[in-house]
Amino acid sequence: MHRTKKYSWAARAACVSLSLACVAPALPVAAWAAPAGTASAVSSQADASAGKVQLSVVTGVGGSVMLADGLGEPQPLPEAGLWCEPGTTLSLVLRPQEGYVVSSVSFNGQQREGMMCNFSVTPSSDSVLSVSFVSEADAGLTELAPGWHQTATGASYWRDEAGRLAMGKCTIDGKSYAFTSGGLMVTGWRSLAEGWFYFGQDGVMRTGWFEAGSSTYYADKNGVMATGWKQFEDGWAYFRSNGALVLRGNELPCVSWFKAPDAWYCFDTKGTLLTGWQQIKGSWYYFADNGKMLTGWQVINGSWYYLDASGVMCTGWLAQDGWYWLGEDGVMRSGWFQVNGVWYATRANGKVITSAWASDGTGFDFYFDASGAWTGEKRVHVA
Repeated sequence: MHRTKKYSWAARAACVSLSLACVAPALPVAAWAAPAGTASAVSSQADASAGKVQLSVVTGVGGSVMLADGLGEPQPLPEAGLWCEPGTTLSLVLRPQEGYVVSSVSFNGQQREGMMCNFSVTPSSDSVLSVSFVSEADAGLTELAPGWHQTATGASYWRDEAGRLAMGKCTIDGKSYAFTSGGLMVTGWRSLAEGWFYFGQDGVMRTGWFEAGSSTYYADKNGVMATGWKQFEDGWAYFRSNGALVLRGNELPCVSWFKAPDAWYCFDTKGTLLTGWQQIKGSWYYFADNGKMLTGWQVINGSWYYLDASGVMCTGWLAQDGWYWLGEDGVMRSGWFQVNGVWYATRANGKVITSAWASDGTGFDFYFDASGAWTGEKRVHVA
């Protein structure tokens, strides 16, 4: 709960609108793709004869949508509609009327909740952008006094001394916050124009080292989440693409194998952490999503594999409290299989049957010798 207090004009002036993409309250994923074109490719021609696509804009009462020019200045939409080359990124500006806020934004039917007043879309075919507005009263933003307030549902919002809602990224009382185009304070991970940011449950933007969920992250003084290699006083640290810390205190960025206290990691020639299946000097290894090299029995994409103590994927015969057969692809075989013209069979756990009669459910028993080979003997199944 925020207390109502007055703030200086400097704090109010610090509010600026930024793009805020639609995200889930989970760890971040990749941000929007880089623009494939520019807004300068927009045409007002009322035809698509040159392979152009159209962006149709539908707005409700209470505001409008404008097109940002090359300098970021809002311009009215062409009367003939927005036509552009496929893949062109269009920069748009939402302009609610006084007393209104943005209620919802959808692009080709997909909701983009939490967007700021400035954002971009990239039509690949004829597309529709729908924007609706709602009055501040209907949105539950009923308190008009300056300072912090809460809606009936517990969401926080802030008004300056003139009663205007905070939108975008704002500095209030020396702390950084972000607000949606609907005036509500955001929390958790958010993708802004500069990168990924994290806002705590108190709405304050995190900087420096911080914990979120079960992982450790780092954000610079501007709040931008770190990824890849970054140097600190105690050495180099490596962060995954989602910002989670993997290694810390390394003397130099790695471009090969690295032994951490908990496991081995491997980096390519660009210093990027390897994950998934990787072939290194002719041998196959598997690295978990967090980069750890796996060993021993592992289920990967629904199949069993065995990775030895050095991480190398095993093939062929494997002795592990019994015999197993791993194909050239490393997958453990189960049921009947053939090696060099000899038939073998396994139990449900993949262990090869040896020195025993066994049934495969066809009404017969089959005999397998001490090596696991089927001798050719079979009999009517004996219960």
